[in-house]
Amino acid sequence: MGNKSFIFLFVLIFMIVLSISSVSADDLQTKYAGEVSGDVNVVTVNPWTTSGSLTYDIPSEAKDIRSADVYVNVYGGSAKNTYGANANVSLKTANGENQIANESLWIEEGSSDGTIYAVNDHINKCYSDYQMHYDITNSIKGLNGSSITIKVDTFKMENKSFDGKIKLIALILAYDDGDSDVINYWVDATQKWTKTNVTTIFNTEKLSNINGANLINVALSSGDGSFKVNGEIIGDPIVHDSGNYYQYNSWDISDKMKKGQNTELLSMNVGSGSYASLKNVLSVLKVNPIKANVSLATEYADTCYAGTNNTISINVISDKKEKYSIELLADGNVVNSTEIELDGENQTILFLTDPTVREVDDSTVNGADNVKVNYMVNVRFNDVVVSSANKTVPVLYNGNLGKDLSYPSSGFASFENISFTGDIVIDIKNESSYKSGSTGTIEIFNVNLGKDSTIVKGFIYVPYNWFNGKKYVENETMFNVTFNNQTICPAGFHRDQSNLGNYGKYGYGVVVYDVTNSIKNGNNTFVLNKINPTPTIYPSTLIYMYNTTGSEVIKNIYIINGADLLSNTSNNAGRVVQANSNININSKDILDAKLYVFASGAQTNEGNIIINNNVFENVWNGTSKTTDLFATDITDIVKDSNDIRFVATGSTILALQQFIVTTKDAPIKTSVKPTKLSTTYDSGKYFNIKVLDNHKKSVKGLKLKLKVFTGKRYANYYVTTGSNGVASFKKASKLSIGTHKVEITTNNKNYVVKKTISYIKVYKAKTIVKAPKITVKFKKSKYFKVNVKNKATKKAVKNIAVKLKVFTGKKYKIYKIKTNKYGTAYLKTKYLKVGSHKVIVYSGNSKYSIGAKSSIKVRW
Repeated sequence: MGNKSFIFLFVLIFMIVLSISSVSADDLQTKYAGEVSGDVNVVTVNPWTTSGSLTYDIPSEAKDIRSADVYVNVYGGSAKNTYGANANVSLKTANGENQIANESLWIEEGSSDGTIYAVNDHINKCYSDYQMHYDITNSIKGLNGSSITIKVDTFKMENKSFDGKIKLIALILAYDDGDSDVINYWVDATQKWTKTNVTTIFNTEKLSNINGANLINVALSSGDGSFKVNGEIIGDPIVHDSGNYYQYNSWDISDKMKKGQNTELLSMNVGSGSYASLKNVLSVLKVNPIKANVSLATEYADTCYAGTNNTISINVISDKKEKYSIELLADGNVVNSTEIELDGENQTILFLTDPTVREVDDSTVNGADNVKVNYMVNVRFNDVVVSSANKTVPVLYNGNLGKDLSYPSSGFASFENISFTGDIVIDIKNESSYKSGSTGTIEIFNVNLGKDSTIVKGFIYVPYNWFNGKKYVENETMFNVTFNNQTICPAGFHRDQSNLGNYGKYGYGVVVYDVTNSIKNGNNTFVLNKINPTPTIYPSTLIYMYNTTGSEVIKNIYIINGADLLSNTSNNAGRVVQANSNININSKDILDAKLYVFASGAQTNEGNIIINNNVFENVWNGTSKTTDLFATDITDIVKDSNDIRFVATGSTILALQQFIVTTKDAPIKTSVKPTKLSTTYDSGKYFNIKVLDNHKKSVKGLKLKLKVFTGKRYANYYVTTGSNGVASFKKASKLSIGTHKVEITTNNKNYVVKKTISYIKVYKAKTIVKAPKITVKFKKSKYFKVNVKNKATKKAVKNIAVKLKVFTGKKYKIYKIKTNKYGTAYLKTKYLKVGSHKVIVYSGNSKYSIGAKSSIKVRW
């Protein structure tokens, strides 16, 4: 052989050596993996002849075949190279039949220790078996709903011993069906022979959401093995099939899976004898995650309520019966969570409340630059999110929950407090007065008063709804109104809006007109024309009060006006939907009290009224087009300050004006007859006032106020009539000297006392003065005495100043002395000179007239 021939032989031998590679079964890992939405079908047959086929019906739902792999395993007869075989593989589809392979199943190398020898890029040999692999994906794409057949024939190879029995024909088909399901799968098609055990690792460590797991294993052994997954014995399979050197097992290993870990399959030979062994040729793991769907909805479509918490409705369903954690997040923060048991079949509805109370301000008004909130719901199983949903919604105040939660916040306001001696009349028009579109209204109100009655006050209330604030200006001048041909202007205007959705700025409210100066007995014509073709008008109401001559009672009406749109819909949180108000009255001495509450759109069973914590349930019986009144006696529960809650329990209702009317006895008319008093000071005479009622009977126990003037200044005194109807001002004679005007009135509202004027004249008091003459020795302690008595009362005048003009010759000296409790004043004579002293006595007090003459004689 020449050098060239030697080189060629060397290269050929080197290439053969390179082409014959062997791999230890223990080193082989999962061969391939994937993810589909439909399924992974594993179909096998065990012909155990030299000719066999597998027929398979491709599912109609296999809209996209992602992979289709055929595995064929043929028994060569021996691990030695003295055996060989040829094989033909064909594929029959709806498009025809084609041969896909013509194989030579022989290799020089061989062993009986489980070593794997590569025959070519798609065939290997282990012990005495040849395993072939064919990818037929492209040949069957688009053939869903049709049948395919894989046919295998083996025949003798020249110069080789032949067995050629077909142990296995297998098809693994993975497809998508167009839905959102997810199935992860792993395929290990490595021949693994062992007399002890072999391990297969499936790379599942990235899976955290595991619902079900199905493990399929095909062993081409005379006996079956024993199997562990993640260190635990699997147990009985859900499907088992055996044949000639063929063992098929399918297990549900859902309970053996470990979140975040790879899955280890340990296959163990449990046969006895020197020839006992186990050989796996195909292991397929399918894992489907928990399929859960969740959706969330706010209480009102795509809105977060300001000023209150928010209850989110959550719809959740899962295909796994288990306990789940549901958590609600707002702007990325968990605000609530709960655990719930799902049955694996049916949808469950639950509610979670976001307790965050967001401020009601100008940014929460419909149409403003609203703050947004992102709500998210997570469904967790074993702390893994298996489904979630979210939505971003604006923060708006819910005008249907009451003015307390609106912007700006404005409730009912005090309007009028009116007194009258007759009664109140309320005339509400019926449903036929409900006017929509551009239609105005003409109403006739009939007033029928007796000749002894006169109007005190009259008002017309015009409630409305659905004012298109997007196009027109809503205010108190949106109507042109006449009453008995006289133009009248609004006396009050109140509005509200739901603030939610596309119609959130549509207004509801009431306009109030004062018709006191236009109302008359008989028919009264009320004409209202809309400036714009909006709003819709509810039936209007005329309210008037009148006086009646000779009435023995007086009534007081306390009116508060407002308009509060309420609705108990879109209220998952179960809030009490109410309009809060307060009416302050004077409840003293009332005979009775009645509450009047008005509403429009007040349908049956749509509301309660609560006053001072007393509940009146289901008070309405109207329609969506009526204006209605609830009136009830509250005599036993009325207070000076009355808290009223208008509670909405159904759909849209408009809370309107509220009154409390009290009845008291009318004040008794009186006649006052004072005496005219002229008296000297401290005479003890009284200023008397006689009071008679309208029946000329004495009025007992009436407290009178006396405004007593002294010049421009005055002092107030109070006196009370006795059983004879006379009140006495006992201090009259103690007034200062002069004329005093007296104004007589009373603060007692149960009596009518016209201001009465009289006068009290007070003069100086006349006195009786005694000043006896005396003779005393020089420089001896003796006294000159002066005694003073009131001439009118004959009583001593005490504590007044008395002046003495004491003469010595023509000269005199004035002494000022003061009377004691006996009316006597003393002058010491010790310091007078010897001689005769004339004494003139006169008054040192402006209220008394005092005069007398006497003498004092001083001797040695």
